[in-house]
Amino acid sequence: MQSYRSVCLSDVGRLGNEDFIVLMADMSRSEWDSAQRLFQAIAPLLIAFYGGQVQAGWAEVDDLDMLVLQALVAVYRGRASYAPERQPFRAWLLDVARSGMRRYRAGHRGHQLTLGAVVREVHMAEVCEAEGVDPAAHRDTNPLKRFAGAV
Repeated sequence: MQSYRSVCLSDVGRLGNEDFIVLMADMSRSEWDSAQRLFQAIAPLLIAFYGGQVQAGWAEVDDLDMLVLQALVAVYRGRASYAPERQPFRAWLLDVARSGMRRYRAGHRGHQLTLGAVVREVHMAEVCEAEGVDPAAHRDTNPLKRFAGAV
């Protein structure tokens, strides 16, 4: 008899923990293709998490996109804090999503984010890293500065 887990969880097209570790390491070296692949892989996971929060009545459906984008920014900003030896990637991602939900429930929804703002944030970080400048020093001019402590 097959276990419940093997029937419900399909590995087809699903990235494993090792895949996520590689994408996070590549993204930490400012490889934009890796960031895009990582964001494409985790967006459905974040949508499912925040969708559950909407279904439970803890978040507004109109805020779903904003919550997902804030989590993507938090993943990008917190990439250096991810330690694969301490916890699997999905567990870390869930911590990031829960942290975002706590801020949301506390009433700190922030400003509406757009994908363009996220791309600008990533680009700014890449430029700063290429010039040897700390990206945090330029947050005053950054459209996402209010999410500096996202993780």
